[in-house]
Order: sequence, then C-alpha cells, then structure tokens
Amino acid sequence: MILRKGSTGIRVFSSLLIVWAMFNLMGMADVEGWNFINQPLPESVIQANYFISVFFATLALMSGVGILFLKESFRKIVLAAAFFTLFTYLIEGPLFVYANLPALVQKQAALVITQTPDLSVAGITAAIWFIMIVGYVIDFGFAVALVYFFTRSKVKKQFN
Repeated sequence: MILRKGSTGIRVFSSLLIVWAMFNLMGMADVEGWNFINQPLPESVIQANYFISVFFATLALMSGVGILFLKESFRKIVLAAAFFTLFTYLIEGPLFVYANLPALVQKQAALVITQTPDLSVAGITAAIWFIMIVGYVIDFGFAVALVYFFTRSKVKKQFN
C-alpha cells in the first residue's frame, strides 16, 4: 500500500478515529459494567451486543489507518461503525441503558468511597455523572461528525 496524500480533514478524522476506537475498546474492558448497564436483556443478547461492539471498535481502529491510504472499503467500514454507534445510542439508550445509569453510578461511587473513605459521596457521584455524560456526548457527536464528513461528495472523490 502506498500512502497517498488526502485532505487535512481526512488525516485529522483518521487520527481522531484511531483515538476514538481505542477509547471505546478500553471502555469495553469493564465487562461487568457492560452486563450491568444492559441487564434487562437476556445474557445471550448482551454477549452478542458486546462482541459486535468490540468488532466494530476494532474495525474502526484498523479503518483509521486504512483511511490514510484513501481506500474506499475503509471509508464504508467507518460509516458502518458510526451508524452502529448511533443506532445503539438511539435504540438501546432510551429503552434500558439510561434507566440503569443511576444504579451504575451509585455502584461505582460506593466502590470509590470504600477505597478512599475521606472523599464525599456527592462529589464522587457528580464526577462520575459528569464523566459519563461528557463521554456519551463526545461519542455520539463524533459518530455524527464521521457520518457527515465521510458522506460528503468532496471527501468521497478522494477515495478509490
């Protein structure tokens, strides 16, 4: 493969995509939290969702590199991963994930407090909520930005 010169936007989005995918893969390391947040679903569905999510995050990581080579197949993979992210946020989120967040936050806050008793529960809870909300907004916003950017005709023309 020969690295071809694409637009600055493609290089920036490629770099951000690699970081985004790594961040998502690190977040998926907490399998217990993943199971807890998806608990109304049957265990087999939760496991399938987990493996599909890991699969798409891994593909997104590899596609971040592939996009630098301006390969059309990697652009399509990025779009599929972004659409999957949007689908899971818009479908799974309102149905059960958001309902489980308060309990997960309390569980995580209790764990932190047992390890560091001199911290305040309210402060830890607020920090966990802040981190979760900012993470969700960044994740959703980046998926929307990927779809917008990689579907523009000016960008699509650069890929073979």
